[in-house]
Amino acid sequence: MTMEKPPENFEKSDREELKKECLVKFVEYRHGYIDELPPHRLMPGDENYHRYKCRGNLFAGVKYDISNLIDEGILSDPAAIQKGREYMDYVAKRDFSKFSTQEDIDKINEILDIMIKSLS
Repeated sequence: MTMEKPPENFEKSDREELKKECLVKFVEYRHGYIDELPPHRLMPGDENYHRYKCRGNLFAGVKYDISNLIDEGILSDPAAIQKGREYMDYVAKRDFSKFSTQEDIDKINEILDIMIKSLS
């Protein structure tokens, strides 16, 4: 799956909109999604399927958003940028065909907290 980057000619208003959209998503993921690991492999149609943090698509989506925030210069805190890059490397190397672990949930919660603080 190829992820497209925002156009290079992003205007300031576009950057502000991207920042706002990512902040809203990150807050929802952090506080509105389920931290617990389910007792079985999740399948589409399972109750609360889309609200579990352990789904690989959530990790990839957060990685994509962080990449855009860094590429567009929206993140300015060097520590947040470094943590964002570390998270992107973690996700790139993680085999999400295997069950997620508590370590995975802790990683995504940590990066969400960092991104929320940096974007607020």
